[in-house]
Amino acid sequence: MQKMGAAGTGALALLAFCGVGTAEAGIIPLGSFSGPATASIGDAGLDGPFADDFTFTIAPGAPLLFSASLSTGFTNFLFDIPDLAGMLLDGATPVEAGTATTTHRPEGFPSFNLAFDPVALGPGNYSLDVTGTAIPAFPGPTAGFDGAITLAAAPVIMAEPASLSLLLTGLAALASGLLARRFLATPR
Repeated sequence: MQKMGAAGTGALALLAFCGVGTAEAGIIPLGSFSGPATASIGDAGLDGPFADDFTFTIAPGAPLLFSASLSTGFTNFLFDIPDLAGMLLDGATPVEAGTATTTHRPEGFPSFNLAFDPVALGPGNYSLDVTGTAIPAFPGPTAGFDGAITLAAAPVIMAEPASLSLLLTGLAALASGLLARRFLATPR
């Protein structure tokens, strides 16, 4: 869990003073995917708590490798989303939580980032839920984030030739053992 500095605490107090507190929520359908694709995601004009659900479907067929990243960027230095978080869901079942990081420019301006490691997804309905609290430095500016979901072809796992020959040798030994047992068990 990230700790909030004095500036973040002050910004929370400012939010309470300005009356910001109603949560913004949105369901953003991205469509259905049957092969590799990239979909842009993001939200601008955020002020206070928000919850965005980017929904998508993977059509029947080969599994796809999901990954995603999003960021507030460095250009938005008048506001923060220090609690930027996300969860990939398969229906209502959590699949993977995003990893949040903060990077700073030499001038001290932060960028709040969220990344999801690659995970293979089969056919089904999915949702990437992104939450946080946009905290402006002063009334007026609003926050935002942008990024992308990437669906790539999942790698096909093939057995190595050495593994196949070992498997065939084991099956041959098993078959000869069964034949020997049968031959020895037959009365003469």
